[in-house]
Amino acid sequence: MRVRDLIKLITPPFIFNLCTKFFRSEHYAFKGVYSNISEVPIKNKGYKNNDYINQRSLQLNNLKDNFLQWSELPEAKSGSDHYQLLPFLVSVIKVKKKKIVILDFGGGAAEALIACYKHSLIKDIDFHIVETTEFIKISKKLTNQINQLNWYDSIPNSLDNLDIVNIGSSLQYVSDYKNTLLDLIEHRPSYILFTDTFMGKKDAYATQQMNIKGLSFPVWIFNLDEIIKLLFRYDYELIFKSTNFQNELTFDVPNDFQVKDSVNLLFKSF
Repeated sequence: MRVRDLIKLITPPFIFNLCTKFFRSEHYAFKGVYSNISEVPIKNKGYKNNDYINQRSLQLNNLKDNFLQWSELPEAKSGSDHYQLLPFLVSVIKVKKKKIVILDFGGGAAEALIACYKHSLIKDIDFHIVETTEFIKISKKLTNQINQLNWYDSIPNSLDNLDIVNIGSSLQYVSDYKNTLLDLIEHRPSYILFTDTFMGKKDAYATQQMNIKGLSFPVWIFNLDEIIKLLFRYDYELIFKSTNFQNELTFDVPNDFQVKDSVNLLFKSF
């Protein structure tokens, strides 16, 4: 049991709530409510910051080594379960297919591909990552010997036999997220997987993400029903949903804009 939970158990509710309000941390992960991410302040170029890009790309240096880690049990971390969802889906699909084709939107340092190799025995994956131009300049040089990994600075025009579109905590950074999602849908993947994405009951709003030291990013907080209805309109049904226990990522926003956790959603075409 955590110390906070123990104190809550033995302290009268009125006193506990008063102390929590008085002593609560002001180190919020998200701050403010805006109608569009173009209105949100950006600190030190946000995700285009060179130091941030270089730091994220470090993992690519050991990409080949990660292909050999099946024998190791993954380290348990709070809020990291979402990294296991894509490998699980790949393993299930693999029963019927020889090769899996994945388009990873905003795939960063190939974390999703690494997760597939860590958590499953599947090796025959045709993996396509869409990332920023700034990030690709570095990533292509570091991964030019990984044949199954392909990089794009925009959504490719066509991909044959696409199985999965993976959206791992990425679409929320795109200004026109609706049309971007429609562009991804046009490829008609069998599955669309959202992971680690904050969604709530309020209409979509923008906020300032501040949980990375020295930087801040504009980010959307989606309306859950809007995303579900939009995908259903284009023949994708929600077949799985879960949360990630990321309640340490607090919001400095009015109460009715609060979001408790990030979500994972799996849609299947019908």
